[in-house]
Amino acid sequence: MQSPIYIVKNTRHFHWDFLSANSSDFAIRLLTQFPEKINWYRLSMNPADGAIDLLERNPDRIYAISLARNTNPRAKYLFEAYSIKKYMSILCLNPADYAMDWVEENPEEIDWISLSKNPSPRAFKLLSQNRDKIHVYSICSNPADWAMDLVSDTHEFCFASLSTNPSEKALDILFQHMDQIEWNCFSLNSSPRAIQYLRDHPEKIDWLFIFGNQSEEVVPLLREYMDANHHIQWTMQSNMLCKYHIQHFPDMFTQLDYTNMREKWKPIKEELESLAFCPEHLRSIANTYSLDFLDLLRQLAI
Repeated sequence: MQSPIYIVKNTRHFHWDFLSANSSDFAIRLLTQFPEKINWYRLSMNPADGAIDLLERNPDRIYAISLARNTNPRAKYLFEAYSIKKYMSILCLNPADYAMDWVEENPEEIDWISLSKNPSPRAFKLLSQNRDKIHVYSICSNPADWAMDLVSDTHEFCFASLSTNPSEKALDILFQHMDQIEWNCFSLNSSPRAIQYLRDHPEKIDWLFIFGNQSEEVVPLLREYMDANHHIQWTMQSNMLCKYHIQHFPDMFTQLDYTNMREKWKPIKEELESLAFCPEHLRSIANTYSLDFLDLLRQLAI
C-alpha cells in the first residue's frame, strides 16, 4: 500500500525547524517525505523511533549536543561516536538510563544545575547525597514528585520555574501562593489541573506561551484562539504549534488523492494527447529534427 503523501496547505502556521522536534507519527511522515526541510539540530533530540531511523541513515547530519538530550535508548549507540565528557552538562539533563550510566561513571564531571532538572530516580539519589549542590531554580522546574521534597527542606522556591512544574506537589504549592504565580510560565504548565484552571480563567492565559504547552489538553484552546484570530501574523505561536501539536491540525494539509486526481484531469489528459499525438504534429516533429516518421511512431507505440 502506498504511503500517504501530504502537501502543505497553510504555510502561515508552518515551521519546519520546530516540526523537526515533533515526535508524532504525523510529523515523522512529513519529515520523511520532505527530508530537505529537516532541521537536523532539532531532529537530533527527537526521541521518536522514526527520527532515530532518519539519524541512522544520515550520521553525518547529527548534532551531538542535541543527541545528548535524546531519551530514545537507541540514541546511545549513535552517541558512542562522540566524547561523553565534552557533552556531560547536556547528558545530566537526560533521564534515560544510558545517560545516567555515564553520569554516575563520571561524578567529577556532573553539572549540578542540569542534574537538578533531571526527573530520573537516579538523579534523586545523587542530589540527595549532595544537597549543597542543588540548584534551586532548576529543582523547582523538576516534574518528579521527589523534587519538591528536596526544595521544601531548604524552604526556598523560585516561582518562575515552579509555575511551569506539572507535578501535584508543585501545584499544591502554587495554589497556596496564587499571588506569586508567574502566569506566562503557568501557561506552559502541562498538568490537567493547571489547564483546567486556565480554561476556567482565560484572562490568566498568556497566548504566546500557551502555544508552547506540550499537553494535548490545550489543543481545544489553541483551536478556538486560532479560529478567532486568523488575521494574526503568526511567529512564536506557529513555531510551537509545529513542535508539539501540528498532528492535531490536519486541515493545514491536503492528502493527495491520486484516484480522484486522475479522474478530475482525465478530460485535459485526453485533449493533450489528441493534440500531441496527431499525425500532423508528429510529422512536423520528424521533419524539424530529421527523424524517420515511421521510427518515431514505433517508438511512441502508436
